[in-house]
Amino acid sequence: MKVRYQEDPAAWRKFTLGFAMSPLVIAGLLWWRGAIGPRGFGWTAVAAVALVGMLFAVPRWNRAFYRVGLRLGTAIGGVVGPVMLTVLFFVALTPLGLLLRLFGKDLLRLNRNTHAASYWEQARKGGGLEKMF
Repeated sequence: MKVRYQEDPAAWRKFTLGFAMSPLVIAGLLWWRGAIGPRGFGWTAVAAVALVGMLFAVPRWNRAFYRVGLRLGTAIGGVVGPVMLTVLFFVALTPLGLLLRLFGKDLLRLNRNTHAASYWEQARKGGGLEKMF
Protein backbone atom coordinates (compact mmCIF):
# COMPACT_ATOMS: atom_id res chain seq x y z
CA MET A 1 0.00 0.00 0.00
CA LYS A 2 1.34 3.38 -0.93
CA VAL A 3 1.58 5.92 1.88
CA ARG A 4 -0.05 9.28 1.15
CA TYR A 5 1.94 12.01 2.80
CA GLN A 6 0.57 15.45 3.57
CA GLU A 7 2.94 18.17 2.50
CA ASP A 8 1.61 20.52 5.14
CA PRO A 9 3.88 21.77 7.96
CA ALA A 10 0.87 21.94 10.32
CA ALA A 11 0.29 18.19 9.85
CA TRP A 12 3.98 17.53 10.51
CA ARG A 13 3.87 19.51 13.78
CA LYS A 14 0.66 17.79 14.85
CA PHE A 15 2.20 14.36 14.25
CA THR A 16 5.36 15.32 16.13
CA LEU A 17 3.40 16.63 19.11
CA GLY A 18 1.22 13.52 19.19
CA PHE A 19 4.26 11.28 19.00
CA ALA A 20 6.02 13.17 21.80
CA MET A 21 2.95 13.32 24.06
CA SER A 22 2.08 9.61 23.78
CA PRO A 23 5.01 8.35 25.89
CA LEU A 24 4.39 11.20 28.32
CA VAL A 25 0.76 10.15 28.84
CA ILE A 26 1.74 6.48 29.19
CA ALA A 27 4.46 7.36 31.70
CA GLY A 28 1.97 9.52 33.62
CA LEU A 29 -0.45 6.62 33.86
CA LEU A 30 2.33 4.26 34.96
CA TRP A 31 3.46 6.76 37.59
CA TRP A 32 -0.11 7.18 38.82
CA ARG A 33 -0.49 3.38 39.10
CA GLY A 34 2.85 3.12 40.91
CA ALA A 35 4.64 1.10 38.21
CA ILE A 36 7.38 3.73 37.82
CA GLY A 37 8.69 6.33 40.18
CA PRO A 38 8.72 10.10 39.80
CA ARG A 39 12.27 9.90 38.47
CA GLY A 40 11.19 7.70 35.53
CA PHE A 41 8.32 10.03 34.77
CA GLY A 42 10.66 13.02 34.98
CA TRP A 43 13.12 11.52 32.48
CA THR A 44 10.27 10.72 30.12
CA ALA A 45 9.01 14.30 30.39
CA VAL A 46 12.52 15.66 29.75
CA ALA A 47 12.90 13.43 26.67
CA ALA A 48 9.48 14.47 25.31
CA VAL A 49 10.15 18.18 25.84
CA ALA A 50 13.63 17.83 24.30
CA LEU A 51 12.19 16.06 21.25
CA VAL A 52 9.51 18.70 20.75
CA GLY A 53 12.00 21.53 21.33
CA MET A 54 14.50 20.06 18.89
CA LEU A 55 11.88 19.50 16.21
CA PHE A 56 10.44 23.01 16.61
CA ALA A 57 13.92 24.53 16.57
CA VAL A 58 14.57 22.95 13.16
CA PRO A 59 11.11 22.72 11.50
CA ARG A 60 12.29 20.81 8.43
CA TRP A 61 13.12 17.85 10.69
CA ASN A 62 9.38 17.54 11.34
CA ARG A 63 8.88 16.44 7.74
CA ALA A 64 11.44 13.65 7.96
CA PHE A 65 10.12 12.57 11.35
CA TYR A 66 6.56 12.57 9.96
CA ARG A 67 7.50 10.55 6.88
CA VAL A 68 9.46 7.93 8.83
CA GLY A 69 6.67 7.64 11.39
CA LEU A 70 3.98 7.20 8.75
CA ARG A 71 6.01 4.65 6.82
CA LEU A 72 6.76 2.70 10.00
CA GLY A 73 3.11 2.85 11.09
CA THR A 74 1.96 1.59 7.71
CA ALA A 75 4.42 -1.31 7.83
CA ILE A 76 3.37 -2.28 11.35
CA GLY A 77 -0.31 -1.98 10.44
CA GLY A 78 0.23 -4.19 7.40
CA VAL A 79 1.41 -6.98 9.70
CA VAL A 80 -0.74 -6.43 12.79
CA GLY A 81 -4.03 -5.98 10.90
CA PRO A 82 -4.12 -9.40 9.21
CA VAL A 83 -2.84 -11.11 12.36
CA MET A 84 -5.57 -9.53 14.50
CA LEU A 85 -8.28 -10.39 11.96
CA THR A 86 -7.06 -13.99 11.85
CA VAL A 87 -7.12 -14.21 15.65
CA LEU A 88 -10.62 -12.69 15.70
CA PHE A 89 -11.80 -15.22 13.14
CA PHE A 90 -10.44 -18.24 14.99
CA VAL A 91 -11.30 -17.02 18.51
CA ALA A 92 -14.77 -15.57 17.92
CA LEU A 93 -16.34 -16.57 14.62
CA THR A 94 -15.24 -20.20 14.34
CA PRO A 95 -16.52 -21.22 17.81
CA LEU A 96 -19.77 -19.35 17.14
CA GLY A 97 -20.25 -21.21 13.86
CA LEU A 98 -19.48 -24.54 15.51
CA LEU A 99 -21.98 -23.86 18.32
CA LEU A 100 -24.68 -22.86 15.84
CA ARG A 101 -24.08 -26.03 13.86
CA LEU A 102 -24.06 -28.13 17.04
CA PHE A 103 -27.46 -26.75 18.07
CA GLY A 104 -28.86 -27.08 14.53
CA LYS A 105 -29.41 -23.39 13.88
CA ASP A 106 -29.69 -22.21 10.27
CA LEU A 107 -29.62 -18.42 10.53
CA LEU A 108 -29.37 -17.86 6.77
CA ARG A 109 -31.99 -20.54 5.96
CA LEU A 110 -29.68 -22.32 3.55
CA ASN A 111 -31.00 -25.84 4.26
CA ARG A 112 -33.51 -27.25 1.78
CA ASN A 113 -37.09 -27.55 2.84
CA THR A 114 -38.60 -30.34 0.72
CA HIS A 115 -42.10 -29.70 2.10
CA ALA A 116 -42.22 -26.04 1.06
CA ALA A 117 -43.97 -25.13 -2.17
CA SER A 118 -41.73 -22.08 -2.61
CA TYR A 119 -38.92 -20.27 -0.86
CA TRP A 120 -40.59 -16.92 -1.48
CA GLU A 121 -41.04 -14.71 1.57
CA GLN A 122 -43.53 -11.90 1.71
CA ALA A 123 -42.10 -8.41 2.12
CA ARG A 124 -42.61 -6.79 5.49
CA LYS A 125 -44.77 -3.73 5.63
CA GLY A 126 -42.49 -0.76 6.17
CA GLY A 127 -43.13 2.40 8.07
CA GLY A 128 -41.97 4.63 5.25
CA LEU A 129 -38.59 6.08 4.45
CA GLU A 130 -38.44 8.06 7.69
CA LYS A 131 -38.40 4.94 9.89
CA MET A 132 -36.05 2.64 8.04
CA PHE A 133 -33.69 1.91 10.91
